[in-house]
Amino acid sequence: MHAESDRERGFTIVEMVIAAMLVAVATALGMYGWMNVVRGERRNSTQAELDISVRTAIERIRAETRLSAIDKMVYFPDGPGPYKAISFPAAFDRDEDGLTPTVDDGTKILWDSTVIYHVAAGEPDKLMRTVFTNRDNGMSDDERRTQLASVVANGNGEGAEGVGETASSRVIFANFFDWSIDPTAGDFDAYASRLGRSARAMGSARLSPGNHIFTFTCVGKNTSSSGYKLGLDTLCVSATGHHREAEDQTASASPTVERAYSLGWSGHNHALVPAINKNATLTLTMANDRWEETNFDYRQGQGTGHVAPRFDFARKDIVMEVTGSGVVWNASEQTYDADPPNAIASNVNYSAFRVLIRGGVDGAIRHDGRLLTYADTLPSPLPSPPNSYVRIRVPPGASLGTPSATITEAKDLTSLDGRSGAPVRRLQLYPDPADAGCVLGVLRQRDTDNNAVTYMNIDHTNSYVVTFWIYNATGLVTWDNNRYADVSSMTAVHTNCATATAFRDVRKTATWTGLPHVLYRNDICYVQEIVTVCAKEGYYVSQVFDTTMDVPRYDLIEWREIKPDGTDIEIQSRAGSSAEALAADEDWSAVPLDANGGSPGASYLRYVQFRARLVSDDAVGATPLLRSVTIGWPGEDRIVDVGGVITVGPDFGAYSLTVDGEKVIRGLHVALEIYKDVPGTGGAKRLTSSMSIEVEPRNSYK
Repeated sequence: MHAESDRERGFTIVEMVIAAMLVAVATALGMYGWMNVVRGERRNSTQAELDISVRTAIERIRAETRLSAIDKMVYFPDGPGPYKAISFPAAFDRDEDGLTPTVDDGTKILWDSTVIYHVAAGEPDKLMRTVFTNRDNGMSDDERRTQLASVVANGNGEGAEGVGETASSRVIFANFFDWSIDPTAGDFDAYASRLGRSARAMGSARLSPGNHIFTFTCVGKNTSSSGYKLGLDTLCVSATGHHREAEDQTASASPTVERAYSLGWSGHNHALVPAINKNATLTLTMANDRWEETNFDYRQGQGTGHVAPRFDFARKDIVMEVTGSGVVWNASEQTYDADPPNAIASNVNYSAFRVLIRGGVDGAIRHDGRLLTYADTLPSPLPSPPNSYVRIRVPPGASLGTPSATITEAKDLTSLDGRSGAPVRRLQLYPDPADAGCVLGVLRQRDTDNNAVTYMNIDHTNSYVVTFWIYNATGLVTWDNNRYADVSSMTAVHTNCATATAFRDVRKTATWTGLPHVLYRNDICYVQEIVTVCAKEGYYVSQVFDTTMDVPRYDLIEWREIKPDGTDIEIQSRAGSSAEALAADEDWSAVPLDANGGSPGASYLRYVQFRARLVSDDAVGATPLLRSVTIGWPGEDRIVDVGGVITVGPDFGAYSLTVDGEKVIRGLHVALEIYKDVPGTGGAKRLTSSMSIEVEPRNSYK
């Protein structure tokens, strides 16, 4: 006998157990994979079902509401929305000719039925479509709302039929879902958790030429709101899309309307109705089309640099004015010293002081302005500072008899030399009533040759030299032609100009042996500031405005103004066939453009622009104030979008807008989301499908 080979030996029990386990694992993995495939297929099938349901429902609603009329739609529940049910009229194409049937003179649609989309709650919910045929067109809006509420409550139209109507209902789909209907018309809710502004598209309205009545009526409030206020910032009620300031319109309100200051609002104002109940209304009378310029926006227009808008707190309005009044220069801005030092107490008698007032690109002159002339004999001390002056700090220990000073343009931006041909203007010095250590230099009405003079312009692109003298009883130290020192009686020249070139013309000769000659200081402790009044005149050129009409026939141009004595405002205008042509035109006409229709010409051209010339006075430096400019034309019969920017806040209400008694019309926003939970590993998985539409019913004006 011989031993049995390994190949002939059978499996052991251990090996058989291991093999069985491997087969079991493979089978389990196969089953798990197969179950995942089944679950995935089920999820895909469910998702496809949801997608089909939501698209079918949305497209049906879109098709039906598109041919309806938004002004005849009613919603559930009451309030500003969004809503959960909608009722609207529908018409049939009886002749299958693609035309909607009409009645009377052909301008009114024959509405055949009432269609209601609503929800029947259950497990799951159902989206229902209930139809009433033939439609009772004699129902009032309140009766239509009652019918809709009955359908929502009962889940069908039984018992809610009008005269001659028959109700029928069908299920669009059955599933768990959420949806909202927003009529996006003239109704808007102004509630917000904090005070702010919000742009709103309120709807559309057909406007004919002339004035129209815009009425805002309180329809309630958000449940979170503590009040019923209404705030309107700007309104867009014209085909041009131009926003008008609500607070500047002709208004009446119950209980009242206020011009409320609000920083950050357009024009820093809004029209506010401080309502405390639901009965609040605001009525505005506004023309079909016009251009109202009230804020003088420099991003669109342009100025000469001598005019600028500012907010007038006394009038709560933005005004255009001539600029330049106030401090035009001070020492600290030129020397970068926050607190300029006091004048030195030595080397002052028998001395002259020259200060270079630096202008130009890198200079310290803030803006253009004017020094006004004053009578050579003024009370001393002055009862109050004059409107324009040069403030000079007097060095301690100086002997002052009848002090005097001059101002002239500098030769250049770094030199103490006077510009050739520039007049030397005399300053009479008086004690400063506000500071005993200073005197005020006011411009005399006569020059050094005793000739009568007017104001002096201070141009920020120039530099200026201010000169004054200190002397004792022996007499005045002279400064010939404001350029040279008289060596015989001069001890020193104090200045803030340190370059050798600038010194050259300060000294008459080089024989000042033993004298300090020119004492340079890197600060300015003599001339402290220059105060001016506004420039003589300035221009504001508006933006080019597009009327959107080929033949606008301008019939109105007017402006609001405030003109103190001696001031003036002139408004000119021009029109062109294009913005480019108008910008290249130099022909400004007198106003009005075309008060009575006139003959064809510029008055009929599409683009328009105005220019305002503001002139100040020469007595006290007062500026006129331009508050607004309005250019109008009749407009044309057309549908325009109505909207604007409203004020929202925690105590604001919900309002409805009508134009000439008719509600404004907009579109319809419908959002629908369907969801379903399907089993999955680790628990149920929620699948969703959603879609939203914006519809503008085409027959809203029939």
